[in-house]
Amino acid sequence: MKAIVSADDLYAHEPFVQPLKENRLPFVLVAKPDSHRELFQWVEMLETRGASEHGDGHEGPACRRRSFEYRIVRPVPLTAQCTTWVTFVEVWERNKAGRVVYHNSFVTDLEVDRDNVSVVVAIGRSKWKIENEPFNVHKNHGYELEHNYGHGQQSLSMVFYLLNRLAFVAHAILEMGDRLYQQCRAQESRRELWNALRTLMNRVLAHSFGGPAAVLSGRRCAQSISRLGPGRGQHQRPSGEPVHIGGVSLTPAKEEREDRH
Repeated sequence: MKAIVSADDLYAHEPFVQPLKENRLPFVLVAKPDSHRELFQWVEMLETRGASEHGDGHEGPACRRRSFEYRIVRPVPLTAQCTTWVTFVEVWERNKAGRVVYHNSFVTDLEVDRDNVSVVVAIGRSKWKIENEPFNVHKNHGYELEHNYGHGQQSLSMVFYLLNRLAFVAHAILEMGDRLYQQCRAQESRRELWNALRTLMNRVLAHSFGGPAAVLSGRRCAQSISRLGPGRGQHQRPSGEPVHIGGVSLTPAKEEREDRH
């Protein structure tokens, strides 16, 4: 499957675009008026000559309908040197009351027309979604990323950050391909899942991730988990008393102990 590169206004310049063209990688890049004055001058000039294409559309149910207006101008130079030519796409989104809630402009080397302009705009807007969702998850869904900064004198905060990212990537892989993890996520938010796992690991020793995951997903798996002794300051639970985690009762496996003299 061929990739389409989406990036912010900072990358909509020839040093970045030329390698994309040389490697035949299509792109949809944000282009702002302040950093692309020559480009927007060409757009307005072609607009006055009637060389632009306009259209509109809408999506969503009547109570939450959003309307779109777009403008396509082609071809226009990316810079004043006129060595790289692109298609310019501008879009306005309005809510039901007619107020503009989103406005942006993009440059692309894709063929754009009224049939696929909404797809091209969605690709350009996906950049924000791709960037925002991991940051939002790291900050608000149990990873507590912002609290890891400022530790240590040299590189400890970077170590914490990299471990956090590694955990995030591992969880993303599990979410795509591990059924037990998917079942856990279907029942709990990330934050609640981490809290439940933390509580479980304070009480029992798991030989693999499948043990805790099976418990939290509602399966009985006492055979794969052994009892841990209480940590410092913890109350000793009577032998055989079940542990209740996430609505599931887990009976610790009996330990075989050898008396040593």
